[in-house]
Amino acid sequence: MLLIEPISAITSWEDYEYQGHVALYIALKRIFDLLHNGKSISGYDLQIEGEEDFSIRKDSKYISLHQVKAGAVRLEQNDKFSFVIGILQNEAEYGYFHISNGKRIPADFVSSTLTYISMLKNELKKKVIEKKDITDTDKEDDYIVLDKVSGNHKKADVYSLIKYASGNSKDIVKIQSTIREIKNLIISISSTSMKK
Repeated sequence: MLLIEPISAITSWEDYEYQGHVALYIALKRIFDLLHNGKSISGYDLQIEGEEDFSIRKDSKYISLHQVKAGAVRLEQNDKFSFVIGILQNEAEYGYFHISNGKRIPADFVSSTLTYISMLKNELKKKVIEKKDITDTDKEDDYIVLDKVSGNHKKADVYSLIKYASGNSKDIVKIQSTIREIKNLIISISSTSMKK
């Protein structure tokens, strides 16, 4: 099951040229290293704006996923979670953040990802309900509201995960089943990543 929808930064164009330079450099370096070591370059490809900003694949299997940041590195918890889950769900061997000189990746990258996973686990425990069934004394935030699943949400938000994993289903039984699958996958991924 895939949780994170492939991204596209094309609409923002922010630092897109820098991203292209980094992708080209990494691809050419990979080609040079392979040829220098007497290995074939057959089967390798560079994927731009697929699962991440760019990726290197061999025979359609992800070798590495790459995220490029040229400006300020402002990563929210959902961004960090998305990157880690993207690496795991695509079974990539490596994940890289490329940042311009003088910038730093936040020191809390791993801890905030684990915090986000804990928050998602709690969110996924909520009862699925249709908006019309919420009483005046209830709080909408205490439920996963079926009507909200099909909306637009922040990347890796609980609703965006459910929407993508369920194929944008509006069927309550399908949504409940998808939530169980997501919970099991997140538990599996978080326990696997903690061992590594």
